Amino acid sequence: MDSLQECALKDNIEHPLSNEPQICKDMDQILFTFGDLPHHAPILLAWALLQHTLGTDDASPATRKMGNTALQLHVFQYLTKMLQGLGCGEHSCTTSTACLCIYSLLCFVLISIDQQTLGNQQDIIDTACQVLTAPNLSELFWNTQSTVGLGVLLDSVCTMFPARLAPLLQLLSALVSSKSTAKKVYTFLDKMSHYTEHYKHKPHDVMSHNDETLWRRRTPKLLYALGQGQTNLRIPQGTVGQVISDDNGFLVRWEFSFSSWTLFTCEVEMLLHVVSTADVIQHCHRVKPIIDLVHKVISIDLSIADYLLPITSRMYQLLQRLTTVMNPPMDFIASCVNCLTVLATRMPAKVWIDLHHTGFLPSAANPVSGHIISTEGMSAGGFGTLLGIEQTLGEYNVTISFLRLITTLVKGQLGSTQSQGLVPCIMFVLREMLPNYHRWRYNSHGVRENLGYLMLNLIHAILNLCPDTDQRSSSPSLQTLCIYTLTNTEAGQAIINIMGIGVDTINQVMASQSGSSGTEGQGQMLMQTVKLAFSITNNVAPMSVYACLGSDAAAIRDAFLNRLECSIEDMQIKVMTLEFLTVAVETQPGLIELFLNLDVKNKSDGTKEYSLGQWSCLQVVLDLIDLKKSDRFWCTPQLHRSAIAFLHALWQDRRDSAMSVLRTKPHFWENLTGPVFGTLVSPSDSSDLSVLETCAFIMRILCLEIYYVVRGSLDNSLKSILAKFSKEGRFTYWSNYVHSLVLRVAEMEGSCSSLTEYHMLLSAWRILLIISTHFEDVMHLTDTKVRQQLFQDILDGAEHLTLIRIRNLAGRRKRGGDGRAPPPEPYQATCSQHGEGALGWPPKAPCPHVDGDKGLNPTTLA
Repeated sequence: MDSLQECALKDNIEHPLSNEPQICKDMDQILFTFGDLPHHAPILLAWALLQHTLGTDDASPATRKMGNTALQLHVFQYLTKMLQGLGCGEHSCTTSTACLCIYSLLCFVLISIDQQTLGNQQDIIDTACQVLTAPNLSELFWNTQSTVGLGVLLDSVCTMFPARLAPLLQLLSALVSSKSTAKKVYTFLDKMSHYTEHYKHKPHDVMSHNDETLWRRRTPKLLYALGQGQTNLRIPQGTVGQVISDDNGFLVRWEFSFSSWTLFTCEVEMLLHVVSTADVIQHCHRVKPIIDLVHKVISIDLSIADYLLPITSRMYQLLQRLTTVMNPPMDFIASCVNCLTVLATRMPAKVWIDLHHTGFLPSAANPVSGHIISTEGMSAGGFGTLLGIEQTLGEYNVTISFLRLITTLVKGQLGSTQSQGLVPCIMFVLREMLPNYHRWRYNSHGVRENLGYLMLNLIHAILNLCPDTDQRSSSPSLQTLCIYTLTNTEAGQAIINIMGIGVDTINQVMASQSGSSGTEGQGQMLMQTVKLAFSITNNVAPMSVYACLGSDAAAIRDAFLNRLECSIEDMQIKVMTLEFLTVAVETQPGLIELFLNLDVKNKSDGTKEYSLGQWSCLQVVLDLIDLKKSDRFWCTPQLHRSAIAFLHALWQDRRDSAMSVLRTKPHFWENLTGPVFGTLVSPSDSSDLSVLETCAFIMRILCLEIYYVVRGSLDNSLKSILAKFSKEGRFTYWSNYVHSLVLRVAEMEGSCSSLTEYHMLLSAWRILLIISTHFEDVMHLTDTKVRQQLFQDILDGAEHLTLIRIRNLAGRRKRGGDGRAPPPEPYQATCSQHGEGALGWPPKAPCPHVDGDKGLNPTTLA
């Protein structure tokens, strides 16, 4: 297509097939057999174009036949459906290539063939809009001459504007892909020079040319029947219009300048005037493309919203009035809510205040107070009515837009008073929607998954809000409300049910979804929903998950373990599962016992012997930390870190039964401590920081084991590991590495993005040194040179960190900061006589080596 288009536009270039008549003849014979299936249509159209361009006869019978056959097979409808099936918008290689190819085909069709012969223009517009979802094609369009390619289509739809409003706005919406294109679309519509309107009969206030091809207005004309003082458009006196006669009257294209945005404001105002009449649905169909275009423009460039205020400010009235009509226009209402959602990202408080007065959102008759929230006195608002209608229809556009709006308002961190106004909305989602949405009727695949994802995303946003610092409010915070409802109502059970979705279900959805890249669609949506369910449960610690599971507990446990064992399962789901179990060790005693699944055997001496049950999660964790297994290619560093973190939680929470089983497993200590014997890359932001966390957890496990277990009772394998740690110079290695971390922080002056991971390792290393000095014979830290080197690294690191604090404090004072700011905290160095315990036990006595608030006294400490 590209080479063919170049030949058509430049007469001195020959197409490779122009001198191959036999090949063209053979292709004709082959393609004459086509035409039975829609899949043949694009090939027939492309070959007809080539023959039309290269042939001496501009309209040979063979060319016309192939072109007509392609049109009879609805070639443009087929291309649109094909691109939709590929999943346009995913930006995969296949989709981008297909869009570019069809873009070239469309461009060549439009410059080669009269549009009147191409069938329904709307089909061409639909294909063009689908093609323009590919990256950079809208930029390419705006950089191309208006007389070439899709510019011909744009000029054609402009000819009929605004008599036919939708085609132009649909095409322009597709041409908005970046801030630059958004501004071009805004400017294009702001400076229109022709206004086309339809007349059934010739009006009396115009003068006409003899052949009736030109009209001139004798008097000015107001275009909208609106009240005095309201925004309106006027055709000036003397304006000339070109007349096109048709079967239904006259189409007149008046030549005068106006802004389409003013016209759109008038259209919205007219809709408000006819909202209680029979014309409301028809007028909603006319105005909806305007709302969709506004939504697209402000979504890409929110700064343009200031110029569109006359339109967006009327959307609140539209919501208030349209939700009460007999048959509410659901798609139109959803489009209005989508616009307000975009505006709420910039000014959430204003959007909330204006929405609150419309009656659209759920509300409470009395102020919310008390810890336990009741739904008594709460109204579902206009949205509740619309949800009932959508449940009957099986379509949920308004519900989807409502959930996105509430999530945006929650993330906007409204003030305490406004946040309390959101309580009825949150209660409605948690009490009425989340427990029941899986039982609703659905007409389209993927909508149920989308609703579940959006509701969990809302809950997740609430749980991750910054804590409310206003202590004067007696009303519960959104977080308190959310946690209480999840732990005491069916909403919590709904979360558990989502967590229990099986691997087979996800794989089945992934396999059946359309698209080629697999990065979007129902399968990915379902996986994200499961991840959110795990994250929410990790945040809602008080809920007894085991009690919620009931008789399904064992089956759900088995499903989780199957996920952990499956080598093709999504890694992030495995990580979230292990993180969930890590939290459960401390907060869910019944659930963690279910997952540990330990068999108990009473021995003759009265003691109990534990062993792994068939469905114990410990076996999966043991496999994950076994560095010598040949099939560990699928265990990522993040997954390995999560497995070690789970083991650390067992030691931290003193799960003696589980620890006793693990200690008896062959090579357990060797596999556990493997990472601390490895060589790490030099500290940098680009390195895999999960390795640092892994090593930190391993050090803490060693410290906990040594501290709590009588030194004579340590496993021989662990004793060998500790001796190896000293013999192979790992004290020196880790001291050097930690010292390099401190220097990196010093170089970055505290602005390093990896401070959290660095702090974890520094803290673990500090604990390990304390334990090593308390139990130096067990840790084999007896070499004087090694101890001296460790101490020197500590002092050097302390010096660098102290200098950073002093410089930062001086900088704040120089910039006019608080001169009363406290001095930098002293470095927390300790010694074996006076050091604070690694695990939080109190120090034996005040340490004389720290001079009050002045920090470390190196001379005394040395």
